[in-house]
Amino acid sequence: MRFRAGPVAAVFAKTGLALWLLAALPGVTSPAAALDACKCEDLTELQVTLARTLLLRNRFEAKARELADKFGQNPRGSALSGARGAARDFLEGTDENSAAFGLPPVKPGEPARVEYVNRGMQEQQNWQDAFRRTGQIPQSTGISDGMRWNEFGELVVDQAYRDRISQEWKKAGKNLCDPVNPKKFIEDLSVGAKCAGIARANIEHELSHQRTCEQMGFWAFRDRPPHLLMQDEVKAYTRQAEVLAGEIQRVMGLKRTRVVQKPIGACPECYLEVKVECLRSYHVNGAKGGIVFRQGLVCNVYKPFSLKSVGMSKVEFSMTPKGETSAGTYSYGGTTTGAKFSGSGLYSIAVGENDAKITLYSEGIADTPKAKVEDKGSGTFTMTPLEKNCDE
Repeated sequence: MRFRAGPVAAVFAKTGLALWLLAALPGVTSPAAALDACKCEDLTELQVTLARTLLLRNRFEAKARELADKFGQNPRGSALSGARGAARDFLEGTDENSAAFGLPPVKPGEPARVEYVNRGMQEQQNWQDAFRRTGQIPQSTGISDGMRWNEFGELVVDQAYRDRISQEWKKAGKNLCDPVNPKKFIEDLSVGAKCAGIARANIEHELSHQRTCEQMGFWAFRDRPPHLLMQDEVKAYTRQAEVLAGEIQRVMGLKRTRVVQKPIGACPECYLEVKVECLRSYHVNGAKGGIVFRQGLVCNVYKPFSLKSVGMSKVEFSMTPKGETSAGTYSYGGTTTGAKFSGSGLYSIAVGENDAKITLYSEGIADTPKAKVEDKGSGTFTMTPLEKNCDE
């Protein structure tokens, strides 16, 4: 949020506050429509973004109360100037009392803040620029701030002018509360977002300001005292947090997301405690007792799967996890070069960062033409992660 001085009006606020979150998020810089849907691997980034959103919401909420208590609900004159100065220090400062205190610095190529700038604000800026450039009151450029001097030398609202401008825009089918450039508005809000859900939350934040403008009307929205601007930010950050919490909930329901710790309650803060395991799919290969086994795909180590021999052998292992673990029991049977195999055993899977391994512990019988031989011992199979999971 920036404050600008008008040539014939008191300082007015350029509404729509900053998303410092955007400056702190790593990742791609594509428009929201081009971003991939958030996946299990994006959960940490979603939670970091949610934590920052809630932090900023709480800071703006505290500042709104402070400004209202110190300068009043309807400040005028020096009180209004004081409130605006305090708001400016909060928004643009860097000390521990500022909104952005402790947040990571802006990354190169990313905006420090993205603000909701509506058509009315832009038209007023056009008017002011023309006035400064020519020294003349613009007659056909932009719109003024709708203020005038009365006979007592006081600056008062020119309600007739404001009503006329509002009617002209309405008659032309235009909205003073619309973003100046809706497409760029959406693109800017996607910069730095790692996945589409984060971009959508950023967009919802600023659209919340637009909805407030439309509900109040442009002129009332424009003239709000600083504590009401802060309250509008609280509402916007609350909406942003709701979207992020909903996105975390959606990610929790994905096939490849195994929820380790569920949220206790439905509040946005509750989703900061969620813990998950991101499941991967694997190719498996290995050998046991001279027989080579290979399974095309293991989509989920927490669900039953099988391992089949290759070549002349016809032996199959059927693996059954125990409960919510990646270990369990298995049975096997089949033939190879005249011998029959059958048995059962235990297995465990150790999942690493780049691969996984299955270790088998078996007890069984190999029934050959000459004799029956006990099949005891272990074997290890290598599991190589797939680039794309088989259930995607």
